[in-house]
Amino acid sequence: AAAAMTLLTVFPAALTDLTRATKALPQNPQGWATLSAVQIVMGDYEGARKSCARLIPLSSALAASGCLALVGSLTGSAEKSYQSLESLLQNAETQGEVNKAERLWAISILGEIAERLGRREQAEGWYKKAFEIDPDDSFLLSAYADFLIMGGRDAEVIPLLRGRENIDPLLLRLVVAEKHAKDPSFEKDRAQLAARFESEEARGESIHLRERAIYVAHIEDKAPEALIFAKRNWEVQK
Repeated sequence: AAAAMTLLTVFPAALTDLTRATKALPQNPQGWATLSAVQIVMGDYEGARKSCARLIPLSSALAASGCLALVGSLTGSAEKSYQSLESLLQNAETQGEVNKAERLWAISILGEIAERLGRREQAEGWYKKAFEIDPDDSFLLSAYADFLIMGGRDAEVIPLLRGRENIDPLLLRLVVAEKHAKDPSFEKDRAQLAARFESEEARGESIHLRERAIYVAHIEDKAPEALIFAKRNWEVQK
């Protein structure tokens, strides 16, 4: 309950701050981009679309389109969003009009959309392109690890995430892969992850409900308990 309350408090507070910030600085693209990200997490897709649209006159065409494509991919327009963003990225790269951060973001979104469309080969190609830009991006590492685990390629996850155990979501995916691959480091890493979850719970600061659901389902093999965490997470993160 404490974990759920933490989540319920964090996101509305973030929305309040971001709404205030965008009113005070409506010409700042970062405010609109961050607001859209929170709205997407909370399932407010119409709000996110409007925030993304505010980026059009304030940022590059690629940045605005990436934002809109992400929303579109979650609201029934995945194919159209994918094609549009891919075309824009190719044009921007050809003309040399894209910076490293925007290119990484666009490529990551294309990987996500390709995966949603069931195009695993294309998705992997985008993920690998993204790694060429930033091999240490934690969001990218987490997404690619999930991709590999879902494809039964757990052995590839272990060297990818080894040495990155200080980041909880990456440690979780490492432990899942170690269990599936029967890696000798499984028990040691599992104990470390369990201790972190217990510490957060004791402090009433746990906000990793999705990660807890994955841990309970895949590591403890307790599907009913995992569903409880997943439902709590769904209350806020949709």
